Amino acid sequence: MPMHFLVTALAKESQDENGNIEHWPFLDGKAVQQALPGIFDNVFAGVRATSGDKDNPKVLRYVITDDVKGWKGKVRDEKRRLLPAEQTGNLVDLFKKMGMSDADFKKLSNAQEQEA
Repeated sequence: MPMHFLVTALAKESQDENGNIEHWPFLDGKAVQQALPGIFDNVFAGVRATSGDKDNPKVLRYVITDDVKGWKGKVRDEKRRLLPAEQTGNLVDLFKKMGMSDADFKKLSNAQEQEA
């Protein structure tokens, strides 16, 4: 189908056998939580971070697209365009990035490099 479906869940924190913190979708049953990435093409984790100081805080939003610091994400990104942590709060940006032509992606990449 020419559309995307979005399913959301809260995050559940747990520890693996080594004591590392992991963040999984908050669903009943550990087996269901861990099987979820296999059911969907894309599993994102939304993370909010604060930088700056107390008088000038800056909120940054990230979408995790891989296994990053215990956050479980996954993308079926055939061209491997998405970073493990994308600084955005807009999922539409990620789908556009995965679906754009090679020429448009190159223009976007060049523009981002010039900004940095």
